[in-house]
This record gives sequence, structure tokens and C-alpha cells, in this order.
Amino acid sequence: MDGVNRKAQRHQFNLSIACAVISTLSIGIRIYCKIRHKQGVHSDDYWIIVGLTFYCACVATIPMVTWRSIGGQGLNEPLDIIANDLSSAYLLEDYLKSEFVGFTFLICATYAIKMSILLFYRRILLVTQCYRRISLGLMILSTSWFISTEVANLLSCQPMDAFWHRTKPGKCLNFNALFIGTALVEAVIDLIILLLPLRVILTLHLPMRTRVAVAGIFALGGLAVVTNIIRIHYVYQLNGKKVSPDGAQMWVNIHVLTAIVCACCPVYKPLWVSISQGVKDALSRYARYILTMLGRSNNTSENTSHVRMGNMGNRGDAEASTDQILSQDTLATERNSMGRIEVRIVGGREVDAKSLHIPSGDIEDSRTVDV
Repeated sequence: MDGVNRKAQRHQFNLSIACAVISTLSIGIRIYCKIRHKQGVHSDDYWIIVGLTFYCACVATIPMVTWRSIGGQGLNEPLDIIANDLSSAYLLEDYLKSEFVGFTFLICATYAIKMSILLFYRRILLVTQCYRRISLGLMILSTSWFISTEVANLLSCQPMDAFWHRTKPGKCLNFNALFIGTALVEAVIDLIILLLPLRVILTLHLPMRTRVAVAGIFALGGLAVVTNIIRIHYVYQLNGKKVSPDGAQMWVNIHVLTAIVCACCPVYKPLWVSISQGVKDALSRYARYILTMLGRSNNTSENTSHVRMGNMGNRGDAEASTDQILSQDTLATERNSMGRIEVRIVGGREVDAKSLHIPSGDIEDSRTVDV
């Protein structure tokens, strides 16, 4: 259809699918860590799986309809297209219907992720009565936000289908005001959830380096707060009644992805420990191998050969050099009946008591030379 920004549609579609795949992998690794290290699957894990399910439903609803309709761009562009071609009105209807259903799923996903994080805090960190009460209050506040936002979304237009049937008589709320109100409350809740465990972590009886590292992992949740603020900036239209659907869709995906990844990062600690220990062991084995090879090379270059000949020289001098022969390869000789000297290079650590004093061991080289 003329006027549709297919490049923007493709960008929105690819971004949505990528965020959904990364979110699924993040939670899959989380569950693997729990099972692999026998930590058990708890209520916070079930809640984040619920959040992933609703988020995937949101992704499946919005991008698919966006691709086959006129989504992936600002709302003014589709309205201009329809103004020039009334036969395209059904495309706008499909797009707005998908936005309505997708936003309904998104609210459920966001609430489930918040509950997962708070339940994780209560199970692992917030052991004192004071912090448990604060976390319980945040759970009640999050639940209140969820109910009020969902009800406002479902009743934003009366009748409900007036949201996507733009020519049908009805009355709708100011979507811009609705969005900014719910988004600001969500940002405040996210900020409190982010700050809640930091004081507890810094007061733990752990080395300062460990406390700072753990606090840093939890502080990654600040990315979710930042992406939410950026989402508000791009979606909110000052003095307007409509939000920007293209900006909303892009930053909603980024916001949910960062929230899921940050919620899973603290659970990855056993995996990080296993990986770092494996890398450390591999480097240690490699270093030992290199040192062993260098040691063998040095020993080979420092060794010298000793020539011992029967019936020649002082027998006492030969016996006096036995201690040197014990630690080196030996060059032993023997005169044969043809007037030649047979030379053998023999390796070994132990000297035989025979007349030639040939060390025991395997013969490595042998040759006959004229005298």
C-alpha cells in the first residue's frame, strides 16, 4: 500500500522478536541455574515465567498485526493515508485493536515481573521484619497500580470497541494523560524497588569487595528505571491527546527486556562462579604445561655427555665420576675385536656394576668409529 513505511515496520518487527528471544533465553538460563545447583524453583521464578508469557503474547499480538497493517510509524501518517484512501480504514482498525490487546498483556507482564523481584527480595535478602513490611507494602502498591491501570485501559473508551472503530460514536479518555499518569507511578515504584536491597547488602558481614559486587548486580535494575524514563520521554506528547504508538512499541520492548534481564542477573551468580572457576583451572593447566615444556628444554640444553672407555685412564678416576653419571645421559664405549670402538649413548639414572659402567636404561643412539 502506498505511503506505508515498510522500513519502519521491519525495524519494529525485528526489535520485538529479538527482545522476546533474549528474554526467553534469560529466564531459561535462570531456571537452568536453579535446577543445576539444586536451589529449587520458587514463587519468584513462577511469577517471572508468568511475566514472560504475557510479554510474548504482547509481542505476538503487536508486531504481527503491525507487519500486515500500517503500524510501525506515528499515528498521523496512517490517518493521512486513510484520508486519501478510505478503503484502507480496516488496516487502521486492525492496528488499533492489536495495540489495545497488546497493552492489556503488557500491563500484566510488567506487574508479574515486579512481583517476581519483590518475592525474590523477601526470600533471599529482606530477613528483618522492617524490610519485610516495606516489601509487602510495595507488593500492595504494585497490585493497586496494576488494577487501576488495567481498569483504566479497559474502560478508556465507551463503548470499548470505540477505541479501534474510530468512526463509531463513543467517548474516550485522554490517552496522553492516562499514559503519563500510569508511567510516572510505575517509575516511582521501580525506583523504590531498586533502592530497597542496597542498604541491606551493604550491611552484610561480607568483605567490602563482595558487598560492592553484589550491590552492583542489583543496581543493574537501574537500567529498567532509565529505559522507563526514556519511554515516557518519547511517548508522551505535550498538550496532546494521543500517544506516539511507534515510540511506545519500541521502548516498551526495551523496557521489559531490561527488567527481565536485571531480575535474572542475581540468580546467575552460581553460573558465573562455575564459569570463572573453569576458566581459571584451564589457564592454570595451560601455565603448568608451558612451564613444564620450558623446564624440559632447559634441562636438555644443560646436559653433557660423559665418555667412559674400558682399559683406558685411571679406574679410580672413573669410579669417582659415578655421582655425575647418575644424573646425566652417558656416552659408553667398548673396544671390539676388530680394533674399533663402539660408542653407545645410554640414558639412565642408575649405574650398572659391570666393567664398562654402562648405566641401565634404553639405548638412544649407537655407532662404530675407527680408532
